[in-house]
Amino acid sequence: MSNSDAHNESISYASLGQYYSETVVSLLQRLTLKPLNFPSFLPLHSKIQSENDTNATEGQREKNETSGIIRSSSTFEFLGKKSSGKTECLINLLSHLLLPNECGGLEEQVFFLDNDSKLNSSRLLGVMESSLLKQKQRSEDELEVILENSMSRLKIAHCFSSVSFLATLQSIHMQYCASEKRTGVMEHVSLPRILMIDNVAAFHYEDRMDGDAGKKRQSKICQLIQVVVQKYNMVLFVTKPIYYKTQMPDLEGKTQRDILPHLWLREIIQKQFVLVNNNNSFSIHHFNPIKPASWNFTIDEEGLEFDKT
Repeated sequence: MSNSDAHNESISYASLGQYYSETVVSLLQRLTLKPLNFPSFLPLHSKIQSENDTNATEGQREKNETSGIIRSSSTFEFLGKKSSGKTECLINLLSHLLLPNECGGLEEQVFFLDNDSKLNSSRLLGVMESSLLKQKQRSEDELEVILENSMSRLKIAHCFSSVSFLATLQSIHMQYCASEKRTGVMEHVSLPRILMIDNVAAFHYEDRMDGDAGKKRQSKICQLIQVVVQKYNMVLFVTKPIYYKTQMPDLEGKTQRDILPHLWLREIIQKQFVLVNNNNSFSIHHFNPIKPASWNFTIDEEGLEFDKT
């Protein structure tokens, strides 16, 4: 593919975000894909009722609230100030995603876009090792094999500008497009179905300084994330810093003013969690007019652990 062809395709990818609607085939594939379950990460399977549940029966609501099932095309955002535990949340989720089924993990491949250069591989390995040793004693050789195989499922990209961030998303999109052209169907067995972005707004100030070009780039990034997640049935986890008070959601879960384009919270993010660090006392909150919820957690050398009380 020539540079001009790639450029034209990238523009069409971004523009799809505004108009993409789920096809019947994509819907069926999304519903039949193996759901994800995170038993130790309480906010993802606690009793959070969404607006879509208000018309469900009591029995259906109870089942949705306690099942802990996360289906494809689900999107989650962890919002918080510096040192509130956002990256630690992703590391906790990564550990469970990467470890093999026989070790209690999900054995999933993951695309991880590290925009803040905060993902510490040694930290991730330490959390996974602690999880393995909690189950049973293992030899060093056994641990090494399991950890090496688990890390091979992690695809990391380091982005140092919004231009490289956009190019990385386009590359991911092209991989799925190429797979679809080869097979003729949207079955991407060899590609990750989890997308993690550590600091989706890392280049906010850089783009603001770039004027209209920066705003357009931010919009393209949001649109492309929407296309990749919805069209290819991915699960999205992102972190985002709090720069302004207006980013904080009110009691009804509505953010007064976000730093990303309107499309981001209006059409892409389904659940937003706010993380707070009060003198190393950590908590995570979900603001919802029907059922607001909060959880306390600790961070130590073994990882992140929620209070059971």
